Amino acid sequence: MTFDDQLKSLASLAGVRDAEFGDEHVRWEVYQKVVDLAEARDQLRAALRLEPVLSLAAAVVVLAFEHVPVGERAGWVGALKEEVRAFPERRMAELEILEACRAGELAPASVDLDEWSDWLQRRVAQTATDPAVLELLAERGRTKAIRAAATERRQ
Repeated sequence: MTFDDQLKSLASLAGVRDAEFGDEHVRWEVYQKVVDLAEARDQLRAALRLEPVLSLAAAVVVLAFEHVPVGERAGWVGALKEEVRAFPERRMAELEILEACRAGELAPASVDLDEWSDWLQRRVAQTATDPAVLELLAERGRTKAIRAAATERRQ
């Protein structure tokens, strides 16, 4: 199946008609609409392998992480060309940390906040339940907003 055929099929699933697929913004709209459809995932991954705008493909993979089972994330990264895998790989690792925090399975002693992105620190500050993790972020979070969010949640 050609890239155009894949896009037309995905667009049909997304309810997008008569779209100009040469426009990456139109493709992004289609990708956003189908990423949550389990029946479209294999086809979407196949289309991403052929997506000419590599940063767009990487953005879709990162978006997919929160819609697909944890065990499938690496397969999504594998759909990308090597030169754009670094950010999705990092985000995949960050989501593992975030999920461990949400489940109360992260040992605060193992945390190196200098290695955490602002995105991860914000998300953990907003969702963690472990008082020790929240205390760590309240004291040493990178930004004032992160420290404030952690402080508010630990009280």
